[in-house]
Amino acid sequence: FISFFASNASLVELAAAQSAPAPRRSSIEEILSPMQLQKVVHVFHTIDEDRDGFIPVDEVKELVNRLLKERVPELEDDEIRTDLVDTVVEAADIDKDNKLSLNEFLVTFQRNCGLLPMDYVLETAAKVAVRLSKQEIAHLKNAFMEVDKNNDGIIDKDELMNLLRSIMYVYEQEQRNTAWHQTRRLWTR
Repeated sequence: FISFFASNASLVELAAAQSAPAPRRSSIEEILSPMQLQKVVHVFHTIDEDRDGFIPVDEVKELVNRLLKERVPELEDDEIRTDLVDTVVEAADIDKDNKLSLNEFLVTFQRNCGLLPMDYVLETAAKVAVRLSKQEIAHLKNAFMEVDKNNDGIIDKDELMNLLRSIMYVYEQEQRNTAWHQTRRLWTR
């Protein structure tokens, strides 16, 4: 999207390109490698904060607008940028329900323009994706089981509060010990 805009600066040209029938591709796999596809899906789920399978159009517009400001700073006119973002995001919202599904998000890449620039997708996926060793995974599972006292696989509010109380207790003890040692050092001088 950004690279398309940078090479075709006219809002009219972009709107025409968005409304023109896109060349049909048989599948998204022809455009994105399996790893790129996985990262696009991962970024969609990262943006979908409430995990309902949709991203509100207003949030997408804010994100695309921010990216456009960062990546095309010469486009200083807020009204033109807003019109451009509205046009692109509204074109992506195929069923006009004011939210983007994963399918709608992927279709933008299938149309060979992508709602978000691929380098942004890859950068965001790299920031979010963390590979844990088997030992780290085992450690996290053990820590979870320590907190999940009723073993229901969910840390409920009471279990979380107990954890926070335990952490505060340990912190307060460490603070008392530090203060005591500092006072002791002063006395022994």
